[in-house]
Amino acid sequence: MRHQSFEVFSKGSILLAAFAAFAPLCGSFSVTTTSDANVLANAIFNGPGITVLQATFSGAAVSSGTFTDGLGGIGNGAILTSGTAGGALPGGNQYSDNGAAGSDTYCGANTFNAAILTVGIAIDPGYNGVQVEFILASVEEGYVNLQVSMDWCNYRLTDTLQ
Repeated sequence: MRHQSFEVFSKGSILLAAFAAFAPLCGSFSVTTTSDANVLANAIFNGPGITVLQATFSGAAVSSGTFTDGLGGIGNGAILTSGTAGGALPGGNQYSDNGAAGSDTYCGANTFNAAILTVGIAIDPGYNGVQVEFILASVEEGYVNLQVSMDWCNYRLTDTLQ
């Protein structure tokens, strides 16, 4: 088994507000709030040949959850937000402040509402990789700061990148 480590970080109002905006296209889209790191990790890494070894979550208890019948054919997965996971639902509050601390590690000082999920996985024999699909959205005009880290390689999306 090959071990992979992933960190998924949400800052600003990466609230997956697109779900709420396009909810009529989702039919029975639903969100269940949970901060259980293993539940979140297994919602993301649920395909054949992948085993979740460990997971940790840091953030407000209301800032994360699982979803079903997601937008764009993504189906089921996990949601990390700087607001509340329920804010992604039709009629949800996309502008809530969940009161969580920021992350000096990922964004420096003076940040707020970080939702950080760190996951260790194993890829079973006979498999040679992993595919993860993300939908990223923000209700903050002109600013987003996201980092995904895989195998010591950081992938960042900031307001200065097009």
